[in-house]
Order: sequence, then structure tokens, then C-alpha cells
Amino acid sequence: MSVSFAQLLHRGHAHNDYLKQVPLFSALEAGLTSIEVDIYDVKGEIRVAHIPLVLKNKPLLKELYFEPLAQRIKSNGGTVFKDDSTQLILMIELKRNHPTLLNLLRSELESYNDLIDIPRGENKKWGPIKILLTGGVSLDLIKNEEIAFFSLDGGWNRLKKGVEANFFPRISMNYASHFTWKGKGDIPADELEWLKETIKRANELGCELRFWNMPNKEVIWKEFLEKGVHRINVDKYEKFSRCCLEMSTDF
Repeated sequence: MSVSFAQLLHRGHAHNDYLKQVPLFSALEAGLTSIEVDIYDVKGEIRVAHIPLVLKNKPLLKELYFEPLAQRIKSNGGTVFKDDSTQLILMIELKRNHPTLLNLLRSELESYNDLIDIPRGENKKWGPIKILLTGGVSLDLIKNEEIAFFSLDGGWNRLKKGVEANFFPRISMNYASHFTWKGKGDIPADELEWLKETIKRANELGCELRFWNMPNKEVIWKEFLEKGVHRINVDKYEKFSRCCLEMSTDF
């Protein structure tokens, strides 16, 4: 039985949401405000899948996400979350052939233009859905767009050399590349210091910090939330929701 939580979790990120038994709605019911989706170009159609096997049988992006979101936003009077203007971040990973897939995605988004946030340019406007591209998409592919549907998820190198938060509102890094801590005992002092400095750097640049491939353990979630990590990668939605609620803090 699904459980509906009244509190939105502004620091949770639904990892590979499309693999859930009930994609999209499980994350929304848990209060998560950022959702991850992987897409492929399959003969001119955008299909949602984790790996490129039997892609022709995988669901269409618009059927799994955009159509249900459009209906939900309409019924809520213009927002994803009822009586709350918090935007939903749809983080989309482009698999293979970025330029072609990006053109397909841009064309599809034109059908939902009223729902999509435009963060830059002459056509800048608020929308209930923010599109964030991940998967190593080049800045050159989006920086001169006439309609700026897209922002990018950057990596460690972007954080080191500095980013334009307008183009890179989020930085994502592999947990296993920076931490040996699995949740037993205290986090090692050097790893804790690196974490603090990295959070400070992200704050200075005005972008979110997220770690992927991190253990789904409450002790790690709590440590990272308390230290100020902006987005926690989550596979176990309800467990994370309860963890945040138990901390009696607005997350």
C-alpha cells in the first residue's frame, strides 16, 4: 500500500525512478522533488530504459512522464504539488548520440511548452517542471538555444574550475570515488573534511551537490543532510521520507 506524505522533501532525488513498479507517482507520493530518467532514441521515438535491450518495447517518455504530469498539473491548477509551487526537477540522462536525442527531446518539449521552466534568455519564464540534462551533455549543445529548455548536471571537473550556475545548477559525483565510508562507525576525518570543503565550494558557486552510487543507509543520509549536501540520491523512497521526518527538520 502506498503512503502519502504531506511534507515535500526538497533534498531528495529519485534515482532511476522508471524502474519502480509505479514510476513517477511513487516518488511524488514520497515527497521527492527531483526524479531521474534515462532515455534512448529508438527510430525517432524517445524510449525510457536503463540498458539498451529490447528498446522497442520500452515505454515512451511522454507516456510515462509528460502526459501524467500534464494531467496532474492541470488538476492542481498549474503546479505539480497541490497547493505548493515547488518545481519538479526532471533529470534526464541522454544515452548515446546526444545531438540527435537532444533534438528529439527539444521537439517533444515544445508540445508541453507551458509546463516547462525556461531559466535563461529572452523567453525566460517560470514553469512547474525544470529539465536538467545529465550523461555528459556538452555545454555547446545548449548554450545558444533560442528557447532554453535545458540546464546541465556537471561533474567534479566543473566544480573545480567553476561553473555558471545558470547552466549548471547541479554537480553530481560518484560517491565511491571519494568515500570509503559504508556507514559503520564515524566517517573518516579526511573524507569528512573533503565533504565540507566540497559543499562549501558548491555553495559559493550557487549550485546543488549530489552524489550518485551512494549506499541507501539512514546513517549516511543523516550525515550528509546534516552537513549540507543538497540532494540525496535515493532508491528506497519511503525509507528516506521517514528518515527525514524523524529528523524533525524541513528537508
